[in-house]
Amino acid sequence: MLGVSGNTDGGNEVGQFGMGFASYTTMSDIILVETWYRENYADGTDHTYAFLGDNGIDFKILPKPENLETYGTKMSMTYHAKVEERGIIDMLTECAKFCSIPVTLIVDNQWNSYHEYGQEGIYELTIYDGLEDCLRQQYKKKLETQGDDKTIGFYKEVHIDNEDYEFFGIIAIEENKENNYTHKFNGEMNYHLLATVPIEIGFSTKGFWTSYALNIKNERKFMPTADRDRLTQEAEEEIQKAFDNSIPAYFDEYHLNTIEDFKQTNDKALYSEYYYFEPYINHEKFEATQLILSTLDKRFNAGGTRSHKSLKQMMASGKTMVKLKALRGDYIARLGTVFDDMVVFRFKESDQRNEDDYNKTLDLLKEAGVIFGEDYIKEHKIRSLTKKERNTGNKVANAEKAIRLYNGSYRATRTWEADNAGEDVPFGMATGWRRALISTKVGQVNEKQHDNMIVFDGKKTDDIQFDWVKNQLYNEEASYILMKNIKGLDEDIVRWSDYLDDVKQMEFTYVSGDKVKASELPEAYNVIMGNRKAIHDLSNGKVVEGYEKCIVVENVNDMFDLAVASKIYNVSKNYGDCSETDLIQKASGVDVDDITMYCNETTKKQIYSKLPAIKNNISSPLFELFFRAVASKPHDFDKLLSLLKEEVGEFEE
Repeated sequence: MLGVSGNTDGGNEVGQFGMGFASYTTMSDIILVETWYRENYADGTDHTYAFLGDNGIDFKILPKPENLETYGTKMSMTYHAKVEERGIIDMLTECAKFCSIPVTLIVDNQWNSYHEYGQEGIYELTIYDGLEDCLRQQYKKKLETQGDDKTIGFYKEVHIDNEDYEFFGIIAIEENKENNYTHKFNGEMNYHLLATVPIEIGFSTKGFWTSYALNIKNERKFMPTADRDRLTQEAEEEIQKAFDNSIPAYFDEYHLNTIEDFKQTNDKALYSEYYYFEPYINHEKFEATQLILSTLDKRFNAGGTRSHKSLKQMMASGKTMVKLKALRGDYIARLGTVFDDMVVFRFKESDQRNEDDYNKTLDLLKEAGVIFGEDYIKEHKIRSLTKKERNTGNKVANAEKAIRLYNGSYRATRTWEADNAGEDVPFGMATGWRRALISTKVGQVNEKQHDNMIVFDGKKTDDIQFDWVKNQLYNEEASYILMKNIKGLDEDIVRWSDYLDDVKQMEFTYVSGDKVKASELPEAYNVIMGNRKAIHDLSNGKVVEGYEKCIVVENVNDMFDLAVASKIYNVSKNYGDCSETDLIQKASGVDVDDITMYCNETTKKQIYSKLPAIKNNISSPLFELFFRAVASKPHDFDKLLSLLKEEVGEFEE
C-alpha cells in the first residue's frame, strides 16, 4: 500500500482510503512494518523488507528483518491511551471473518475478564469460507440452541453475485400448525461489507429476513467516504436501487391462482407472511394472490357472537365446512344428521363491503369445498326434525357458542400453583402473560366447570356492576373465574347472586382473633395477609397497637371476598403500614428490620411466627445469637433449634 495510497497511479486514481500508511496515526505515533514476500529475488535470496513510520510523515528504511517465522506482514505499535482494547479486538475479529486466510490473535496480558479474547492466550479467529458459509453456520447454530421443538415451515436462500456486489440472505419462518402460528426465525446478525471489511450503510432488504450479508465489490461505482467507514448517500441510493431491481426474480414463483394452489403448496408458512414481501412481487400476481390470502384469513362467525375462525383454520381442521346465512339451531341439527364432523359458520351479504366482493368470496368458498347449508338442505330435501331432535340440536348449537372467561391474570395462576403444588390449574385461569381474558366455548365450560367459576347474571345486584367485579378480580389477583350468563351454561355453575348470599354470611377475623360478620364490618379497616393461626398466636388475643381494626386474610380469594363484602356494605379498606413483619416486631419485640433473611416470603413468615415463643424461654443474648444464626441459614431452622435445645434443655416451642 505504501507508495500507492499517497501517490497517484496513472494520474487519476489512488489506493483504498483508510487502508494505507496514514491509518495507523489514529492509533499510535510510531509503527514498525516487517514483511516477508513469498517470491524470492532473482538471485534466490529472501524478499524481506522493513520500515519505521513516524506520525504518518517520516518513514525510515530499516535493515532486513531476521526474526520473522513465516511469510506475511507484521505490524507493531504501541497504541494511544485513548484507544480501547475492545475496539481493536472487535474490529480485528470482524475483519478476519471474510479475509479467507487463517488469522491468529496473540494476547500477551489479560485486559478484560469477560470478553471472549480478554484473557492471555493464543486464539485462532473464526474464518468463514464466504458469505454463504458464514450465514449457514450462524443459522445452524441458532437453530440448535432453540431446541428440538422449533419447526421451520419455510426456508429459502437468495444468492446474488455479480461484478458490483454479492448478496446472500436466508429466510426461515417458524411454524406451529397446531396453533396456526408463524413467525420469522431470527438469525445471529447481518453484515454490511466493503471489500469484506465492515462498513456502515443505510440499506434495507424489506420483508422478513432471518439474516443476510451484503459485500460491495465495486467501490469505484459505490464510493465510500474518505474514512471508508461508510458509503456516501449517493452510493447508498445506488446499491439499494440495484438490489431492489435484482431481487424480484427470486420471488416470482410465489403466487397463487386458486385456493387449490394453496392446498397443494409446501410454502404455507411463507404465505402467512406474504404481505411483507409485496415490494418484490409482480403487482398483477400479488393482487390475485392477495384476494385468495385475504379470503383464507377472513374470520367468520363460527358458533357465537364472539367466536370467529378463519377459513384457513377451518380447512386445517379437516372437518366438513358448512356456511349458513344465520346460525339457526334447527338448521345445524338437520345438517348434523348428514355430516358427523362439521364446522358451521355464518356468512351473508351484509358481512361484505359490496355485492361484487361478496360474490368473489362465495366463489372462493366453493373452491375451498365449503357447503352452502340452506342450498344443501333444499337440494337434498333434509327433513325437519322432531321436537326431541330440535332440542338435541339446540344443545349442540349452544355448546359451540363463544364465551369469555375473566380471571385474575398470570399472577393469580402463579399464586394458585404455589399454594396447590402438583394440582392441575383450574380451567379458565391465565395461561400466559397478562391473559386476564380467555375465549372458549360454552361446551368447554360445562365440561370443565369447578367451584371457582361464577356466572354473572348481567343485572344490577346490590349496586355491584360487572366491570367493577372484573377489575377487582384482576386487582386482587384472585383465582375466581368470572363470566357473563349465556344460553346453554350448566345450571350447577355458581351464579353471582348465590355467591353474594354466601358473602353476606361470611365472618372475617381480626389480628386479635375476634370475629366480625360481613354486615358488621367497621367503616374503615386495614388488611394483612398471612397465616391466620400464627398471627393469632403471636398476638395472644391482645389488641396490638396499630392493628385494632386489622383483618387477617390467608389468600387472594379471601381478599376478594372481603372486597366484595366491603362493596355490599359500603365500607372502605385503608392502605396503612400493616405487615406481618411489623406485627411481629410490635407484638413480641423481635427486631427484624436489621436482619436480612435469605429465603422466600413463605419460609420467612413461618420462621417469624415461631420466634416469639422461643424468645420467651431463653435469655435475650442467646436469642439474638440464635436469631442471627437462623437469618444466615433459614432453611436449617429445625436443625438450629434442635442444637439450641441440647444446650439449654427442653422448652416449649
